[in-house]
Amino acid sequence: MTFRFRHKSSLFARGVFWPALTLALLAASGAANAHPHVWVAVRSEVVFAPNGKIIGLRHAWEFDEMYSAFAVQGLGKDGKPPTREELAPLAKTNVESLAEFEFFTFAKQGGAKLKFLEPTEVTLESDEKKIVTLRFLLPLETPVPAQKPFSFQVYDRPISSLSTSRNKIRSH
Repeated sequence: MTFRFRHKSSLFARGVFWPALTLALLAASGAANAHPHVWVAVRSEVVFAPNGKIIGLRHAWEFDEMYSAFAVQGLGKDGKPPTREELAPLAKTNVESLAEFEFFTFAKQGGAKLKFLEPTEVTLESDEKKIVTLRFLLPLETPVPAQKPFSFQVYDRPISSLSTSRNKIRSH
């Protein structure tokens, strides 16, 4: 592309060129697809009923330092971490927000996708380093026998992603 600036009536000379170019570039660019990321170290346990059936998954999600610092900002007293009671409203907000994403938890038995109920035993706690951990029990809608292969995944990408975490439990 070549620009010619011959006389004072040109767009450049009238001070219109640069603003027009900026607007054109902004209009041509799409919406930003970036969003903030929160890093979480997830520990999950399979929960069994006394009769041996699998009744759910117990999660402990330890959040990164940045999110933790934001979460506890203004909470706690005398430099101590905030209490579970102080963090309870945020725990409620977190699990309500995670419901939209199915808690990033997917379980199968015999090739069939299993459904979960609303989480229970929800707590958010902060350690001495003010790192927050969200804990909750994600009960299965229908308990399943442990004698059949059971698998679950906790992930935030499509199943075909190489970073998918797979955890399998087999009872013999």
